[in-house]
Amino acid sequence: MTRLDRLAISSAATGTFVLVLTFSGFAQVTHPGADYGARDPTVCKDSKAVGSGAPSPQQAAQYVACEHDGIRANHLYLYDQVKVEIGAARRFGQLTDLNLADADTKSAVYPIRGSYRLYICEHQVNNPRLPTYNNVGKNCSMFDNQNATGLCWKTSFGDWRCDMTSEKQDPNPKHNVAPPAAPGARNFRAFAERDWSSLLAQSSPAIFLRVFS
Repeated sequence: MTRLDRLAISSAATGTFVLVLTFSGFAQVTHPGADYGARDPTVCKDSKAVGSGAPSPQQAAQYVACEHDGIRANHLYLYDQVKVEIGAARRFGQLTDLNLADADTKSAVYPIRGSYRLYICEHQVNNPRLPTYNNVGKNCSMFDNQNATGLCWKTSFGDWRCDMTSEKQDPNPKHNVAPPAAPGARNFRAFAERDWSSLLAQSSPAIFLRVFS
C-alpha cells in the first residue's frame, strides 16, 4: 500500500472527507514499449543456445536486436526486420578486434552482413484538448539501413553477442510513421480515454471523493 493509499479519510473540523483514488495498474507497467505504442525491446533470454560453430542467421538477428533495442534519452530504439548472413569463421584479431572487450580470445569470430530497419520513437501523445500535438500512430522515424556489417563473437562467459550497423545511415528516413507493434499491443496512455472500466476491474484502487458541507 502506498502513502496515498494510507492517506487519512476524514476531517471533523471542516465537515469534509477525502478518499484518495490511486490506480495500482498504472504503477505496474511491465511493458516498456507500451508508452510508445510499440512492441517491447528484444530480450535475449538465452544467449548460450548455440551448438557447435556459428549462431544461426535467426539467432544472430535476435542477438543484433538485443544489442541495440532499448530506451535512451526518453526515446525508444528498435531494430526491426533484421536480416543476417554469416561469413566464415576467423581467429580473434589482437588488433582488429580490440573493441570486443569481453570476447573469448580463443574462440572464433564470425563476420556478418545484412540489413535492418531502425525505429526511433517518441512517447505517444493523445490529448483530445490539444489535437495538434497528438502523434498516435506517427511517433517514429524509420531508417531503412542496407549493407550493414558486423561481427558475432563469444564472450569469456560463454554468451554469444552480435553487433551489426550501417556505416551509411539511410539518407532518406521516413518520419511520422507507426512503430513496430507486437500483436495485440495496446497503448498504456490510452487507458485514460477508453479503458477506465477495464482498468478499474484489474486494479484495487481507493476511491477519490470530496464532499463539501
